[in-house]
Amino acid sequence: MSEKVFNYSTTILAYLVLFFLLLPIAMIIVGAVNPAPIFSFPPKGVSLVWFNTFLQSKEYQSAIRVSTVVASYAVVIGLFAGIPAAFALDRYQFAAKNIVHSLFLSSMMLPRVIWAIGLLQFYSNLKMLGSLIGLILAHVMMVMPYVIRMVLASLSFVNRDLETAAQSLGATPRRSFLEITLPLVLPGIIVGAVLGFVVSFTDTVIAVFISGVRNITFPVRIYVQQRGQGLDPVAIAGSVIVILVIFMIEIIGEKLFKWSRFM
Repeated sequence: MSEKVFNYSTTILAYLVLFFLLLPIAMIIVGAVNPAPIFSFPPKGVSLVWFNTFLQSKEYQSAIRVSTVVASYAVVIGLFAGIPAAFALDRYQFAAKNIVHSLFLSSMMLPRVIWAIGLLQFYSNLKMLGSLIGLILAHVMMVMPYVIRMVLASLSFVNRDLETAAQSLGATPRRSFLEITLPLVLPGIIVGAVLGFVVSFTDTVIAVFISGVRNITFPVRIYVQQRGQGLDPVAIAGSVIVILVIFMIEIIGEKLFKWSRFM
């Protein structure tokens, strides 16, 4: 009896936590379809007028483009740098390996506001403050830890005997990596790339410090809008679109790659 009570209690608690997490998202969706010019609950009706306004807004569309470009370049560079780094950390022994591993993941551990202040000073000295390349490089350092973590998780599932067998049949280490190892770790690479893209696209703290006025990202645009004008329904509608896209990516990723096993 006590075991059943415990199971019921934990199930109810889990649903309560899930409800608490989803409630703010539900409130945002309600605000986005509310035709009133200010946020109010309950809504005075249902309308898609704010979604239409968002899609026609040049400021928001420009911010979406900047965020997409920055995140895309950051992911590509992060993959080219992160995959070899993860492979080296998994397969080779070298001095200070644990320290190198920790340094690669340090951007996940440090408070972003502290890191942003450091980048602000560093970029100011290099005359890179407000530049697109500076923003991309900063986001590369955010993306790389996710790529490395996911690729390392994938490599832990790879049977090294497959590589040994391929090399015993005449394959070079490079060919065995490209034709055996790389396809096996491809799900982890995709998961790392998607997570890195989402983290880069949704970053506010780093971008608000170093993006400048020429390269305003979507989250920074929303942050500035809310700070200046309060709860803007157009910004809320844009946020709902981003949330729905991320949810779709999560569902598709779990369906195709079972990426929860990499977390």
